[in-house]
Amino acid sequence: MKANKNSFVLYLDTYEIIEKFTSNEKGLLLDCIFQYVKSGIIPEDIQREVLIAFLFIKQHLDRDAEKYIVKCKANTINGRQGGRPSLKQMVINKTERLIEKPRKADSDNENDFDSEGESDLLREFNIIWELYDRKDCNKKEAFKKFNSLSKRDIEKIKDHVPEYVKATPDVQFRKMFTTYLNKRHWESEEVLQKKDIKFGVGEFINERGQRTYGTDAIVPEDAPPRPSDNHYWHKSANEWRRS
Repeated sequence: MKANKNSFVLYLDTYEIIEKFTSNEKGLLLDCIFQYVKSGIIPEDIQREVLIAFLFIKQHLDRDAEKYIVKCKANTINGRQGGRPSLKQMVINKTERLIEKPRKADSDNENDFDSEGESDLLREFNIIWELYDRKDCNKKEAFKKFNSLSKRDIEKIKDHVPEYVKATPDVQFRKMFTTYLNKRHWESEEVLQKKDIKFGVGEFINERGQRTYGTDAIVPEDAPPRPSDNHYWHKSANEWRRS
């Protein structure tokens, strides 16, 4: 995953995987990592041992890149709104003003919705709306539902949305935000349970909370990472096979 940044982190616990590699294999692995971070593309014709090690390290690279992208997006939104606290800071601060501030009556006029832009509650909603990043629903209706929720629910949403976004990198498999709110999806434990799954190439969690890679195939949660775009999950053999 390309995150448009000029650095990345390698973790010491990954050295156990490559400790017995030859110097040449370690060099090939390092070159593969640099190429992936720079371009987002996995080099072709990598020898099997190096590829397995790379796919393990790739999980850390992708996880860090996702956190960086979410953080950049939140910072951009905060900057547009005059340096508002980050989503995480809002969670920590437990801002009492969000409950104490009177809420305006609903209106069918879209301009009235925009005029509420100075309220702390709407600013907080806008940050979550942008982080959620699925906008094919009525924003005003979503805010009306958000506006009716308790402070406890809003705090849970602020904790859950970043994890849900990371678990569903493909926006089309994310529930519509109005559906997310109306069905109280933040109360589901699915995302929190699945966030530690070791994903391979092209894998993600679909809208039904199932591990897949863009087809009708469902992959078991304990399956190893998908090695490449040329692999498919063979259900009866319970293994990845090259197509």
